Amino acid sequence: MDGKGSIPSTLAELFVPVGFKNLRLFNFNDRENVVEAQMDVECQKGAALEKQAASLNFPLTKLLVVIGSKRSAHSNAYLYGFWNNKRIVLFDTLLCSEEKQKVLKVCGEAAQEARGLTNDEVLAVLGHELGHWYLWHFWILLSLLDLNLLVMLMAFAKFYKWAPLYEARGLTNDEVLAVLGHELGHWYLWHFWILLSLLDLNLLVMLMAFAKFYKWAPLYEVFGFSGTPTIIGIILVYTFVLGPYFELAKTLMNTAVRRCEYAADGFSANLGYGDQLVGGLKKLGKDNLYLPVDDPLYSMCNHDHPTVAERIEAIKKRQ
Repeated sequence: MDGKGSIPSTLAELFVPVGFKNLRLFNFNDRENVVEAQMDVECQKGAALEKQAASLNFPLTKLLVVIGSKRSAHSNAYLYGFWNNKRIVLFDTLLCSEEKQKVLKVCGEAAQEARGLTNDEVLAVLGHELGHWYLWHFWILLSLLDLNLLVMLMAFAKFYKWAPLYEARGLTNDEVLAVLGHELGHWYLWHFWILLSLLDLNLLVMLMAFAKFYKWAPLYEVFGFSGTPTIIGIILVYTFVLGPYFELAKTLMNTAVRRCEYAADGFSANLGYGDQLVGGLKKLGKDNLYLPVDDPLYSMCNHDHPTVAERIEAIKKRQ
């Protein structure tokens, strides 16, 4: 499996982008909005583009113009195709008004205001795209992607049946008692009921906020709604009104849960199992592949349990 799996992937990387370009061109841009520009003497810009491509021996077969100005003023240009069948695609927003009118006339579309680029500016953009082709950027990046895939497959083949990766180290009897003491600490200190009360309080605040704002007309008016449809109200309240509260509530809830974990560790340590709990936490951390180091502020805001290192440090401070 070392490198064989990369062969189908390489073929997919070669052929899928070509098909995708055609699909993107004709599905995301209506077929009638893609025009083949006539590269003759009458089309100054087309002739200049053809001349620039020829100067680099670029095998240009078609110059296409996408009418994208109906949806956006965003300008773009790109190349695609295999071997001697290369195509250049320009967005009509790159064209100046006069030449854009010619393209729109072919499509039967009304002109839309757009600044467009001068001939030299379009040639400069095309020069950038041709630079990718001329400097072999596609093949360089494809080679790097294949190298990355090969390394991943080799690492997987090396380690996915590596026995030590799956072997649990197990705990001694005293370490099991220490872990049990931690769990009994949750029961003895009423942590379940404390956290359940906090969850209920959080739910009450959410319902009160929803009852307060889901019929509040200014909230709908800001987003362009004249009425107060309930489904839209649910989305607006829970997304925009309660969004900041959710972040605050998550941090506060994580803080509460973390305090409970520290308290349960302290309870087990008070039973005389402090050292055993430290040993057990180390083994559990290795077996469960916990990241040993975390930024304290990030951990406080995003982890509902303290890290192994934080718990061990807290236990040692109690002793």
